[in-house]
Amino acid sequence: LLFILLAIFFWFIGYNAVETYFTLYATNVLGVSKGTASMTLAFFSLALVVGAIPAGMIGTKFGRKKTIMTGLIGIIILFALQLFTNNINMVRILLVLAGFCWALVNINSLPMVLEIAKSSRIGTYTGYYYFFSASSNIISPPLFGLVHDITKNYAHVFIYAVVAFAIAFVCISMAKHGEVEVDNEEIMREAQELDD
Repeated sequence: LLFILLAIFFWFIGYNAVETYFTLYATNVLGVSKGTASMTLAFFSLALVVGAIPAGMIGTKFGRKKTIMTGLIGIIILFALQLFTNNINMVRILLVLAGFCWALVNINSLPMVLEIAKSSRIGTYTGYYYFFSASSNIISPPLFGLVHDITKNYAHVFIYAVVAFAIAFVCISMAKHGEVEVDNEEIMREAQELDD
């Protein structure tokens, strides 16, 4: 559970920095207007929404941990590529792909935590999830703000995010639980009902 919660903490560290500072990155580095910057970030959010249900289905079919790790690898690659382009259309394409990868990560994380909880402790484990995700949302903006004060470059938000997602990848790779538990008795009952 601790490794899953630490992974959640670090991937929200990375996500929140990009979400918070993308407009400043786009206006200062890409040279676009604030309106264009906001619309460009919406490509990421829209891809997350569109990818939400497929991401849940993929996680159930192939395993949540593998799905999350695949999503993290995708985000790391796509955010690293952001550093090598100043073309707004290419940035949008990368953000759409990153949004789908983020769906693989985000949609499967809470179910992974809740799978460990017994039914009587679902509220407690939900609290753990939101404590770690909300804490990162509080910590990340001033932390990257400090990084920017030192580097004076908003493009470094993607380096910052890549490092955070890489740490999250290491943490989730160490998790041992959180997959869907197969209830053989429930399967037998459903099969019997179908026969009847």
